[in-house]
Amino acid sequence: MVVHRRELKPDEHDGLCTTLLRTVLDCSRELPIREAVAICDAALRLGLASSVLHEAAKAAAGPGARAIRRVVALADSGAESPIESLLRLLARPLARVELQVRVPGVGRVDMLLDGWLVVEADGFEHHSTRAHYRVDRRRANALTERGYVLLRFSYEDIVHRPDCVVETIRQVLARQAA
Repeated sequence: MVVHRRELKPDEHDGLCTTLLRTVLDCSRELPIREAVAICDAALRLGLASSVLHEAAKAAAGPGARAIRRVVALADSGAESPIESLLRLLARPLARVELQVRVPGVGRVDMLLDGWLVVEADGFEHHSTRAHYRVDRRRANALTERGYVLLRFSYEDIVHRPDCVVETIRQVLARQAA
């Protein structure tokens, strides 16, 4: 455990815990970028106003202020899970990324790269039953029928093998460009 101490304004805590905004700013200041962005995305999903977050980042000063601004610039409320946040960070340097895109006849996909490559982050919790297995296969086939290419990555791929994920996406994108 590492203890961090800071002077807090009265509106930055409730006596026991720091506010959501303050927690996000502190995590952004101290944590590695991947973890900080995932936390920031989650806070936005929980209702932290993007405008409030951006104003606080702009006003941040002192050690770690640059890190806060970088995290906030990368944050996106569209990611529905931490692994989607991490996958988005891997894909952003490679292509134009759209989150939670609705594909007619398929439903919503985690992300769409350059308008044709669907990339899904598959956590075991939401893809572990026989019913989910069947739905995943139907969706994959429906995407192919509509001309999309699908890549699916597990939690373990995204978290423990990010270089392999990036290389796979890069190779598929390069094939389309050729």
